[in-house]
Amino acid sequence: MGLLEGLLAFALTILVFANVVSAAVEFVQRVGKARARGFHRMMLAYWGRDLPEVLKANGAGPAVLDGLKTQSKADFIGEMVRHPVAGLDNAVLCRGDTCDLSKMVEKLDSTEFRDRLSTTQIGGLIAADPAAPKLMDALVKRFEVMGRAASEQFARNARTLSIPIGIALALAINLDSIHLLSRYLTEEPLRQTIIAKFPAAPAVAVPAPGDPAVDADAFKAMTEYAQLLRKEMDGMRTQGFPVGWDQYPNCSAKDGTDSRCVKAGLRGMDGVLTVAGHDHAVFAKWAVGVLISGLLVGLGAPFWFEVVQRLMQARSGLRAVTPNTAQQGGTNLGGTNPGAAG
Repeated sequence: MGLLEGLLAFALTILVFANVVSAAVEFVQRVGKARARGFHRMMLAYWGRDLPEVLKANGAGPAVLDGLKTQSKADFIGEMVRHPVAGLDNAVLCRGDTCDLSKMVEKLDSTEFRDRLSTTQIGGLIAADPAAPKLMDALVKRFEVMGRAASEQFARNARTLSIPIGIALALAINLDSIHLLSRYLTEEPLRQTIIAKFPAAPAVAVPAPGDPAVDADAFKAMTEYAQLLRKEMDGMRTQGFPVGWDQYPNCSAKDGTDSRCVKAGLRGMDGVLTVAGHDHAVFAKWAVGVLISGLLVGLGAPFWFEVVQRLMQARSGLRAVTPNTAQQGGTNLGGTNPGAAG
């Protein structure tokens, strides 16, 4: 139980700071209109490659194939990406390969895609084709495949942003995951305080990494939970919480309690560089711990929210089973040995 609770306390702590990283990544992506930009690129690829490929592969008639030559690219892309309240003509919204990202949707579901495709010139020709149902189903299926690939790429791009942001945050707040986990595993009062202050994680489906828009309600619940954890954690700063620049390698306080400062005889020593030069091994371990923290925090809040959910479920299950097991063990120990009869 001690190991499980130590890991739970650690995951709760990392979740708080991972939420900060996820919020920062989300801000950068929104400012850069990353979702709209990615969806626009996807629809350009769909128009130039996938649309003609699917139509030819599924036996579209000559009228449909000829329609590909007369369908305006800008009009097709504009119809697929324009926001319902944009108030712009497709030809104004998109010119060539460029569209006004501020007037675009960020995604479409399969039904919306089918409806929009039907309103285009090529969509009208497809509707008149004898193989219309087959063609439309194949086009929608290809769109879904491309959408999943685009979501995976979006998540990879989010991680590319989140890792350096996570490392910067870990350094800024002096988050040493090696020391933190060690404290939680060896100090029961500390980990119990962390766990007791934090409520159970809400039972919601975790949004896809890097794409909270997949499930707005789940993302909101996850974010609110992480903010609650952060508020509780801020209140623990005066209770020996092992994060912050009042910890090693800041050993300037003569009455400091950080074990790394005390054991290495560094208490009262001023200056990080001075501390680093006094004990290279301890400083190197701290630096590695901060780097690992940045990588862990950079995994993002959705990842750690799911970890917390699973650890809490495992802890609840173990606590429910342990009393029964102990009771059964006591009965067996106090009973008669069947082999001794006779």
